[in-house]
Amino acid sequence: MNLERVTAKIKPRRGWESLDLGFKMVQHHWRSLYGIWFTVTLPIFVLGVAVLQEHLFWLIVVFWWLKPIFDSALLNYVSRALFGEYPTIKQTLKDFHTYAFKQVVSNLSWRRLSPTRSMDLAVSQLEGLKGSRRANRIRTLHSFNTGTASWLTVLFLILHVFFYFNIIILLLWFIPDIYLQDIGDHFGDFLWASNSNAGQTIQVFLMYLIIGFFSPFYITCGFTTYINQRTILEAWDIELVFRKLANRMQDYKKKTERKKLLGSLCAPLLIASIFATNSNIAKAETEEKLTHQSAKQEVEEILNKEPFKREVTEEETFYNFETEKSSSEDQYNHNSASIFTGVAKLVELLLWVFVFGLIGWFVYKVIENRSMFQRINPSDNSKSSPDALFGISMSPESLPDNPAEVALQLWNKKQYRKSLSILLRATLKEIISQYNCEFEDGYTELECAKIVKAETPVNLSQYFANLIQIWRRFAYGQQIPEHNDVEELCHQWSLIFSPNSQSNAEGTAQ
Repeated sequence: MNLERVTAKIKPRRGWESLDLGFKMVQHHWRSLYGIWFTVTLPIFVLGVAVLQEHLFWLIVVFWWLKPIFDSALLNYVSRALFGEYPTIKQTLKDFHTYAFKQVVSNLSWRRLSPTRSMDLAVSQLEGLKGSRRANRIRTLHSFNTGTASWLTVLFLILHVFFYFNIIILLLWFIPDIYLQDIGDHFGDFLWASNSNAGQTIQVFLMYLIIGFFSPFYITCGFTTYINQRTILEAWDIELVFRKLANRMQDYKKKTERKKLLGSLCAPLLIASIFATNSNIAKAETEEKLTHQSAKQEVEEILNKEPFKREVTEEETFYNFETEKSSSEDQYNHNSASIFTGVAKLVELLLWVFVFGLIGWFVYKVIENRSMFQRINPSDNSKSSPDALFGISMSPESLPDNPAEVALQLWNKKQYRKSLSILLRATLKEIISQYNCEFEDGYTELECAKIVKAETPVNLSQYFANLIQIWRRFAYGQQIPEHNDVEELCHQWSLIFSPNSQSNAEGTAQ
């Protein structure tokens, strides 16, 4: 492990800072990470879907359980990318068998549900420790900041569930309202029924994409947490500084040796020049003898001149680290206090919003279901019915004695709108008179269907829902229903509102 080639800044970090480093690495290497993940897992997953069509639920369970094997490819890449090596997808697949199955039995059994799995995987795969050595290593790494890796697992579990249900709801939003009522009753069966292969196939691919989207973040953040733990325990930042200083000293020694070599090569020339100078001086002084005092004076004059005299100015700078440290600590404490104060106020505001929203929701539900708090009296028919509902007159004088027969006759005469209108008005009249359902003039078809579903038997609510659906498609979509559907509605109307069915319904209610 060459710390000098590391591509990130090595320093002790807090837990959330190490996670932030992991997210930054995914942003920088996302093409390679997602390319590796889908290259390794997609063929296996598609093959599993094709083979296990009747057991897709167990397919996604087994795939999720085997996820540590696939995660090892991501860990192999990010561990090498941090130190300046960038293996290709081809090279990753070629070396996959060398690291993917290290301690595979342990990783897929008692270690599989460990909340710190994202950080512990590096100990097994990168350091290759086993048994007591691995246990001691894990114990050392878990001596502090263990909550970071655990909360990382909890966070991504919540995100998996959150994204799954939100995507399902998003798909429902794209369905037009006119079809939503019919689909709503069968949507759960479409997605989760054991005999719905299409729904289960859509679900397993949705879960696969969600798992694939979050896996690079989960593994990379766990790896950066592991690196941060080792940085703090082994003082990698200090070691890296000393290595840089050692390299600078080594470069300085090399420069000094080159200077010495250059000086040794120039020494003969310097000596020759000195001898030549002395001979010239000896010749010029003839027979003059120097006294001890004059010789000493001349020596001092020579030493006070270049190249013997040099002035060297040394400067020393002293930093008051204690003052800077204390001021930085004060600033950090002040900033931390401000952040925590702001977070506390934000949480308090959210709690109050939640409380008021809960109260408003409760009041709305009470108003919406106020009929549940009223005592139902079937014999009380004094409540007035609305004059008109969604453009249809509700006056009882306009209804025939046998609405179902008349409606069918009008339908055979191709008077479609009048036929459906009579059938719908007759149904609403019977519902109001027999079950005391309260409708107002401004209610829409779906609002009436919701009230009928809440306050009438199942067979009647289903019949009314089908009738409303056919009416809406004809009235607003100009879609003429099939003759068999209308005939079935008329036949069911006679069965539901016949005297025998009414007496049975009353006996069931009692």
